[in-house]
Amino acid sequence: MSAIMVVKNTLKDYATWRSVFDDNREMRMEYGIKEKGIYQTKEDPNEVIVVMHIDDVTRVQEFMKRIEDMGIMDEAGVIDVVRTPCIDVS
Repeated sequence: MSAIMVVKNTLKDYATWRSVFDDNREMRMEYGIKEKGIYQTKEDPNEVIVVMHIDDVTRVQEFMKRIEDMGIMDEAGVIDVVRTPCIDVS
């Protein structure tokens, strides 16, 4: 079953977040997460939408807990995050 995760991040600074995000690509790959697109809102470049292909929702939850426990979200300057896993029903 195909699935994606849509993540909306509110950031302190996009450049800081992007550097941390890019540095953790390999870890995302280990958890079966591949980014499909990264978008900034037109109104605020520190509001970012990330669309990711995911292999397993449970593994993504494990990944999210790991990066929070490691302090990566704080390092990246994430102020708020909304995660929405979606499965393909077409």
